[in-house]
Amino acid sequence: MTRHTVIRTLAWLSLVVFAVACGSKTNPIQQYEGSTVYTQTGMWAEEGRHHTTNYSQGIHLPVNTRVTIQDTNRERIILHVPEMDFQVTMINAPKHTQKDIEEIYNQYFGNAQVDLSGFSAAERRAIERGEVEIGMSKEAVLLARGYPPSHATPSTNMDTWTYWRHRFGRNLVHFKNGRVSEIE
Repeated sequence: MTRHTVIRTLAWLSLVVFAVACGSKTNPIQQYEGSTVYTQTGMWAEEGRHHTTNYSQGIHLPVNTRVTIQDTNRERIILHVPEMDFQVTMINAPKHTQKDIEEIYNQYFGNAQVDLSGFSAAERRAIERGEVEIGMSKEAVLLARGYPPSHATPSTNMDTWTYWRHRFGRNLVHFKNGRVSEIE
């Protein structure tokens, strides 16, 4: 092999390695496409979209809803809800969630259903409806309502969580001793 051929071969291999590396960064969750998974929190979809800012408008998909991941990229996840024959495009708002799409996927979806047997009957009903009620534990609120946007609630260890009902309206959920004490 000539020196020129070796250089060209190395350049081509470098290009292939670079393309593969960039491809994996472009879509870090592509391997989940075609998977059937379960929602790990409640979520809402309005006009076929769920913004990870986590508005509570539109159709409620409760925790443990079976979904099929159809398509993904760095900014969104398209899923199908077979029981409703409904498609949802999840759009990540990293400015609000402070998470990348892989972290969002891991927060929203899992291979198994969430065990709700440790919650009271009242908490289970609220979780299924996606509602927050006085007396609920933090874990029950997360399952019912999902995660509050991190830009307003940097940690779920805080005693006040901020959720958005829609683009211009919000709710504050206050906790005392790990239970909802007030909703405003």
